[in-house]
Amino acid sequence: ITISKDSKKRKLFGQDFHGSFGVNAARFRSGIKKLAAKEGLHIKIKPFRYKWIEKIPQYLEGGDPLIMLITAPFENVIVEEPSGYQVKCGFHWVTITELDGDTLWVSSWGHKCKISVADLKKWNVILHFYSISLEKESNLV
Repeated sequence: ITISKDSKKRKLFGQDFHGSFGVNAARFRSGIKKLAAKEGLHIKIKPFRYKWIEKIPQYLEGGDPLIMLITAPFENVIVEEPSGYQVKCGFHWVTITELDGDTLWVSSWGHKCKISVADLKKWNVILHFYSISLEKESNLV
């Protein structure tokens, strides 16, 4: 979202809305595929949304990057930086690195940060997950 100094704050249901109405998970898939192609890589993107608490450890064991899109339009998801500083996020991409009990460890803003799984469930945040793997090249001639 681009807001100029003349822009008014947007409201949604009477609250300040800090997200973008244009956040689209399909954009990520398209963008990451273009980036991979530019680098000469062939990737497979496996999206999922449900039963994520059970699926995260399975994907992490496979060693492929696991990306999560947080969609919470009222910035009620707390991402805690290593210093203890907490940032409230609404629409935010992170890379999941570990699930330890009720703590989801992520890479965000170039730091190892944590997010409470209980908070994600409490706020009924919509989450989109993407496992990204290299496609195996065919040996056909």
